[in-house]
Amino acid sequence: MEFLVGKHLSAGGPQTVRLSVQASTDYSLTIREGIAVLVPTDQDDPLQSWIKVDQWMKDETGLPGFALVNKATGLAIKHPVAAHRPLQLVPYYSPYYLDETVLWTGSNVDGAGYKAIRMINNVHLNLDAFFDDGRRVHGGVLIGVWEWNDGGNQKWKIVANCKFPDTHTNTPQLIVASLYIQLHAASSGPPCLR
Repeated sequence: MEFLVGKHLSAGGPQTVRLSVQASTDYSLTIREGIAVLVPTDQDDPLQSWIKVDQWMKDETGLPGFALVNKATGLAIKHPVAAHRPLQLVPYYSPYYLDETVLWTGSNVDGAGYKAIRMINNVHLNLDAFFDDGRRVHGGVLIGVWEWNDGGNQKWKIVANCKFPDTHTNTPQLIVASLYIQLHAASSGPPCLR
């Protein structure tokens, strides 16, 4: 199997993005000790940089799917085994290897660009920041899936993150994507990736 995440994002490649939650826009999705969590945003932290890989598969409402792959590790966020559980992280393989458990869709929920990020195969379960102490965001908040409740902990913004376009080490999980990106990706995206 080939890994998709690559060392070199070039013209026409998937977007390098950062994900923040409406409940606390100064926190971003990252990986800490093998777990998907929120931490204070740090533009110098490569673990907060994700690659959004658009896919041809659509959810039941017709929205296109995408995978979110951590640029530093090559790990994709995977659906948990059930609702109310934290996300899993797995190596992301070529888009020619269909694994819908790493595919998500984004449904607009307001005019400010926030989306409900939903499992492609169950649009009733949404990406959710699990608040363990009321409604306060703090570093280390686990991310999982939950039924839609219209809370700020379920509204996500995916924004271009141009801080790390070409700077990561060439690990086994970061080898194949640059070829795939150059040959197959669309030519849209933020100016730093064109």
